[in-house]
Amino acid sequence: MSQLELHAYRLVKRRFKITRQQDLIKILYGELNLPVQRTPFGRICLKKSYLNVLADLHPLPKLITEYRRVQSALDRCIDPLEESINEPIKPQSLQRVRREASWQNDRLYFQCHFLTGTGRMMIHSPPLQHIPKRFQITSLSNVPTIRLRDLIIARPGYQLVSFDYSQLELRILAHLSNDEQLKTFLRQDGDFFITLASTILHQPIEEITPEQRQNAKQICYGILYGMSLETLAYETRMSVDQARDFLANFFETFATMKQYLDQIKQRLLDTGHLQSICGRALYFDANRLRTKERFRAKMERQAINFVIQASACDLMKVTMDRITQSIDRAFPHDFKTRPTPLRPVYLLLQIHDEFIFEIEMSTRGEDIIGLIREDMERHDYLHLSLPVNVKCGMNWDSLVSLV
Repeated sequence: MSQLELHAYRLVKRRFKITRQQDLIKILYGELNLPVQRTPFGRICLKKSYLNVLADLHPLPKLITEYRRVQSALDRCIDPLEESINEPIKPQSLQRVRREASWQNDRLYFQCHFLTGTGRMMIHSPPLQHIPKRFQITSLSNVPTIRLRDLIIARPGYQLVSFDYSQLELRILAHLSNDEQLKTFLRQDGDFFITLASTILHQPIEEITPEQRQNAKQICYGILYGMSLETLAYETRMSVDQARDFLANFFETFATMKQYLDQIKQRLLDTGHLQSICGRALYFDANRLRTKERFRAKMERQAINFVIQASACDLMKVTMDRITQSIDRAFPHDFKTRPTPLRPVYLLLQIHDEFIFEIEMSTRGEDIIGLIREDMERHDYLHLSLPVNVKCGMNWDSLVSLV
């Protein structure tokens, strides 16, 4: 961080406070005369998507985003992890037992809750869900790579095994909307987003660039996460008109899905609440929906986000329970004699659409992986298959795919 600060001072030839918004506005738009970036409501904005627009004009905006990324990793990951190591919190099951295995006492135990609108599990103390993937600091000459996930390691004799659903939320959307075109795309073996970009842009697959693929991906997940048109344009670095045309072609390709999303909005206005695939409901303020146009647009995006993400959360919880029952049958344990079972497999983390297990590979490792994968690929609630990508390694950052 000190190196980034020094490099920033050299770029503008004076010292300033890189974390102070007023200093950045004065330098970027006053001294460097870069185009002023404003939100749809006219406010000057220094968010990442807005700074990315300026990155091609001067190196300072990119340096600011990289500095913020390192600062975020320090505040949200490294400091909480250090605090948890210095003051570990043990679960009650370990506090009640005097003699436990040494590997149980030498581990970090996090806390979690489900107090979110969509029902996602939030992990805190420490917040392991916030540990980012490896990234590089390209603003510096030596281009250092930050690998925070190296900190999460398996104990001796075990390996970390990741089970990650492939495009779970898109498959849920295809099921709920019953869009045959989207189902066809998801059933194909090739890269889904390259095929999507090829169809939307009316170009051959071999001519699709990585940038066009990324735009198609962000359009998809922008719809799922309730992203506005202006934000989508900034995220994809397109003009608003280009983003609007891209979105229009997307909905033209998946007309049935567009009708379903419109039905969600209408149902929200009619009833004031929506349900996930397992019947879990979320209620909205019906009075404000009918009287305030800007509030209604925001709530409509949140409604679409809730239906899809809450359904994904429901399926993850059902799958987690199914895997637990299968492991209990495969490795019986008497909880009266020992609160924590001694097994060759343990569930460590659940992050979005991914489970991370710690598995003793020398003891029926392949059988355990097959058992977990079989439970995850069961699609009792969907009319589509649920492919799972499996990776393993000694630490979280070095996972490699298993065929």
